[in-house]
Amino acid sequence: MAQPNLLYTPEASYNAQGCGVSPAWRPGAPVPAPVARAAGAWFPSTGRFYVLGGRGADTPGTEHLAPYAYDPQSHIWLTASTTFDDARVNNLVAGVLAGPDGPRIYTVGGSQAGVLTTTSAVRVYDPINDMLTVLASDPWPGNPTQDALPGGAAVVNNKLYVLGGYRPGIATLDTIWEFDPNRPAGARWALMPVTLLVGLMHIPATAIDNVIYTAGGVIWDGATFVDTQYAYRYDPAAQTITALADVPRPSSETGAVTVGGKLWLLGGGFAAPTNAIEIYDPATNTWSAGLPFATARRMAAADVDPATGRLFIAGGYAHADITGSLEMFVPETPCGR
Repeated sequence: MAQPNLLYTPEASYNAQGCGVSPAWRPGAPVPAPVARAAGAWFPSTGRFYVLGGRGADTPGTEHLAPYAYDPQSHIWLTASTTFDDARVNNLVAGVLAGPDGPRIYTVGGSQAGVLTTTSAVRVYDPINDMLTVLASDPWPGNPTQDALPGGAAVVNNKLYVLGGYRPGIATLDTIWEFDPNRPAGARWALMPVTLLVGLMHIPATAIDNVIYTAGGVIWDGATFVDTQYAYRYDPAAQTITALADVPRPSSETGAVTVGGKLWLLGGGFAAPTNAIEIYDPATNTWSAGLPFATARRMAAADVDPATGRLFIAGGYAHADITGSLEMFVPETPCGR
């Protein structure tokens, strides 16, 4: 990692806040530059939140080629010394997997602002050694014509599942692809026998108890993009997909994370970004409202530290403008234990 870009000094320390503190959203150090359409990933081995790819404006040449890493203990952002192999780093999906050489962040696909061709590349980022490589033997098979983007992704049992996708101006996709980093080179991808019940792109997805849940997503009706309220349960072991209770509001272009065994849907919305949080409980198949964050946004990078329940959301479109804002959800800290 290069030297830190920015140091943030909060009004109070969030790292030693004591007990009896109510759950709340807190401001963090902004990303070193505004960014949208990036992937977010918490990497346990370093204890940092990573923002990978994305762009600073909707024009070519504004892509972020070096990953950023946020240390929640020091509130410092670091910029990687390594970079992606090319500028097709928008709209990629990512997940942390333990491959042959240990844990890594794997990204799939990507596009460049103003450029029609996309990539099917699988890129592998090693945060510990600060290295980015392309897994040349196993590109994503869901993009044979180099004009498709992945729709959403989640990790179950050390496999990355890529859900749906989009061929710009042509169609949304309903396929589900499984990536296993420990299969032999050239055979790491498998097409699943079930599909989404409708083709979707920009799908918020997360895994809970080895099952993947989705919340919203965009359909393409041949002329316009339409946010949906569809919610699905995909079980990779049983190879079943089930429709769930609809999301309370149409949503897309955002993240879903797992907090306390429930799905949290974080803002989003193509026409009018929001700061609302919807919480889905798999035990009851019901939705409830969560505590909103401050800056309404879509296409943000997000992930959660499962050890602490601390949630990070960074960047995105804050209505017309791209922001670098970072917010952290700090869970309740009980006393007496």
